[in-house]
Amino acid sequence: MAVKASREPIAGTVIAPHAVVTPPPNLPSWRADSFRTRARLTRHLDVDAVIAGGGLAALTAAHLLTASGARVAVLAPGRLIGEHADHALARVTTVLDQRPHLLSQRLGDVDAAVISAALRAAFRQFEHIISSEGIACDWQRVPAWLHAPVDASADLAARERTTLWRDADLAKRWGMEATFEATVPVIGGPGVRFAMQAVFQPARYLRALVEVLERRGVPLVEHAELVPTNDPLRFECQGYTVRGQRFILMAPSSLERLSNHVLPDSVLAALVPQTLLSARGWMPGAHLDTALFRDTSVPSRHVRVESVEGGSVVVLEELRANGTGKWPTSAASSTQQAWLSRLSPSAAFKQHASMPLMSTVDGLPMMGSIGPRRWLAAGFGMQPMAFGMLAAMLVRDAMAGVAAPWSRVVAPDRASLRRVADVTAPVIQSRAG
Repeated sequence: MAVKASREPIAGTVIAPHAVVTPPPNLPSWRADSFRTRARLTRHLDVDAVIAGGGLAALTAAHLLTASGARVAVLAPGRLIGEHADHALARVTTVLDQRPHLLSQRLGDVDAAVISAALRAAFRQFEHIISSEGIACDWQRVPAWLHAPVDASADLAARERTTLWRDADLAKRWGMEATFEATVPVIGGPGVRFAMQAVFQPARYLRALVEVLERRGVPLVEHAELVPTNDPLRFECQGYTVRGQRFILMAPSSLERLSNHVLPDSVLAALVPQTLLSARGWMPGAHLDTALFRDTSVPSRHVRVESVEGGSVVVLEELRANGTGKWPTSAASSTQQAWLSRLSPSAAFKQHASMPLMSTVDGLPMMGSIGPRRWLAAGFGMQPMAFGMLAAMLVRDAMAGVAAPWSRVVAPDRASLRRVADVTAPVIQSRAG
């Protein structure tokens, strides 16, 4: 099956009837059918790699490793695919949340270009897997817009126009397909159009990978609580012993429980628990091409617009500091409703959800070695799809003895994280004591 072509329509036009999809009641339109429960362990395991995790990073890593002949076991702390799969924005983006001119100041142009190239490599890997395995997951390339605030004054819009032009120029220098445009469709005002972005149905993608892994004989275990032993590469699980030549931790929920056994204090010191809030709105009668939007005033707010039968659905996601995990009911809600009303006066949010996330103090994920034959992928923040794929690729490269050019930028022991660890690790140690 060929991946959908790179045609990227402009948001704001009426789409053809064949592209209309009706979402199931009370569910995001891309969610897959129910997923059957996997069996418990029935024997001891001795494999090349034990992967702790059950989401996109873990299952894709298992796919890539077994394709090269490695023996792998996937041990998910909860359900495979993840309990929050139906709340995700389901986007694969090659653009970080931080604007290019700010990213350049923080990382420098060399490292900014490297992480940009890494995300594009992850994007191409997605398309390769989907095409080669014939996965029907509605993968579609779409435009993504970074735009000035919808309520910006004339003065603010003028200032943003200059800065957005600089953002586009930097992004192009780093190899991205970015174009400054004076007027963003639907939203209005200046912005940057980014190509090489996509939306898809992640649960369907993951279900297809699970079927491939089962055909390859990979043990897939759910609700697998790993109990550490004196050997950092051996664990007790569901009454059996599990040992791997390498241990790959890709399950955020297992980080704290395993911290005293396989994780250095610097890892926990660099992670920041946050809450992802998502809302789903309905715009009756408004048929908008699928597109992604991000407002410069709220870098952590992402919006996806998708046409469905009778109108369009808008999914808004926003990252907040860890707290109650509930949507606010005051000014912030009013701001979100105002954004939606800008698209359609009759639009309204109908559903809300929240889920925990882990980010890092410098905004980039941690992917790499944390000790002899131990490997970590964590801190994906609002980029779980692109960074999950990148983590899987880096695992494959690490086991093959290949050093990817971007591995140093996301390494758990990079300088920006070490500086934080020097301050906070003693606090973690004192709490543990």
